[in-house]
Amino acid sequence: MLGAAALQDLMLQAEILVQYGMRTKAVERLQRIQELFPREEERNADLRQLYMTAGLNPVTWTNSSSATPSPAPAEPRAPQNGGAALSDATDVSSFARVAEITRKLYKQNNADAVMVTGAKEIGTQWKVTRCVIAMRKPGLHTTSVKEYCGDVIKPSEPRILEKIVTSIHDLAISRGGTVMIADVQSGADLAPFAMP
Repeated sequence: MLGAAALQDLMLQAEILVQYGMRTKAVERLQRIQELFPREEERNADLRQLYMTAGLNPVTWTNSSSATPSPAPAEPRAPQNGGAALSDATDVSSFARVAEITRKLYKQNNADAVMVTGAKEIGTQWKVTRCVIAMRKPGLHTTSVKEYCGDVIKPSEPRILEKIVTSIHDLAISRGGTVMIADVQSGADLAPFAMP
């Protein structure tokens, strides 16, 4: 049986990895903690904080002091299949495949293969209807755009994808690097791209 020292060591490793932006490796450490110390986050406030810092929400957390665990509150996910929002809880196991996807990306020989593999694997993993990956320098046209389309979804026209990618990229730059649109159907930032 592993002791508190092993837990503290794994937590320290995960915390360092999070601080240095190595999220994939941090998730691997947190998964290991989950395997070796099941439900430890219920008793350990520092571990709960580490999960939150890493952006994870283990499904074993309890919202009360009762002995029966209940899932953590669901986080909204991007609309899928006509706009119905998904409400699955983001848990550690949902990120288990991230390391596998990363390994597949490292095996690719060129940027084009990385983009095709990335779009397909990410789109498949998170069950999205469309996943777009692009390369572009600010202010210029895209140099490459790859698109994954789910079942019964037709690929976008290249000129439309170019317009969307360049506009969203410019918007992200103007906002400091991040754009988050919870509802793509009614997002004001996407209004110029709405289909009649």
